[in-house]
Amino acid sequence: MTALALTLVGAAYPPEQRGRALGVLEGVTGLAVLAGPGLGGVVTDVVGWEFVFWLNVPIGLVVVPLVLAVVPESRGGDTRLDTPGVVLLAAGALALVWGLTRGNVAGWGSVEVLACLVAAAALAVAFVLRQRRALEPLLPGRLLRAPGFVAGNLATVGLFVSVFGGVFFYSQLLAVGLGFSPLGAGLGLMAWTSALFVLGPVGGLLADRIGNRPPLVVGLVLTALGTAWIALAAASADLSYVDLVPGFLVSSVGGSLAMPAAANAVLGGLGPADVGKAAGVNSTLRELGGVLGLALLVAVFAPLGGYADAADFLAGFVPTMAVCAALTALGAVAGLWVPRRPRVSVGAQGWRA
Repeated sequence: MTALALTLVGAAYPPEQRGRALGVLEGVTGLAVLAGPGLGGVVTDVVGWEFVFWLNVPIGLVVVPLVLAVVPESRGGDTRLDTPGVVLLAAGALALVWGLTRGNVAGWGSVEVLACLVAAAALAVAFVLRQRRALEPLLPGRLLRAPGFVAGNLATVGLFVSVFGGVFFYSQLLAVGLGFSPLGAGLGLMAWTSALFVLGPVGGLLADRIGNRPPLVVGLVLTALGTAWIALAAASADLSYVDLVPGFLVSSVGGSLAMPAAANAVLGGLGPADVGKAAGVNSTLRELGGVLGLALLVAVFAPLGGYADAADFLAGFVPTMAVCAALTALGAVAGLWVPRRPRVSVGAQGWRA
């Protein structure tokens, strides 16, 4: 769903107007992110956490008819699916995530973990070889020759390490570190999620007007600084929620600027035939980068902290967030290679107004 939403919006607008459209898309996404923690807290407190999953049922019943009635169909130029490539990519991702998440439990030198990591590397090599031979590859080589595509995706990985790490650890910080209820933790996270709905469209507009690189790099730097602020605040002996709010807000503003600029950098200058695959790769790396980053952060946390009490949790939380800030900062470094104004590739014209 995420990949196709990005594809439909990206294909509907020419490069010079994509940033604003993608900003609106990210802003609407921000509305869901803003409402989710509070609504999840209410459901968890009143009914039970299992009922969170039922929320998707009425949403689907309402949205599916709207999509069928309103959203126009969009097709790329490919005529076949690279099924072997899909299998190799999925198997490699599974092996890598499994190895990282099992490292602290089974042992990093265990046969299980080492076998998974070796299998992930072998499957990655097999995927690359398959892409070089496939008639309709999932990842065409011409995309890898586009600087905005490569750098924008690397920056996306750095950003979503922070997003996934924040969702996972910040809620626990409020619940375990500060003793908030599920509802209180959900409402407390709104300081971290609030800016995306308001500033997502602004980030996209800036990407159109001044180029992708400035809002992307500045946004990732702010996200890293906000994460570092939260780590430093959590190291204080008299931690309070008020101490965390500035870090939450700075990180939220940074993510709001960076997210649409990163998507626009990946799609910038591409023609309609490439937008779908580029959006699919970007959406995959959002999720995969976030999952792998979270697995790495959990691997940092597990030997240093725990859940016996607030002090035990904070002992692991502080260094984990320091690592998260460093990984996000690496995303900002990658963003420096994003072209400020992407060159429009051959065939990138012809959008309907």
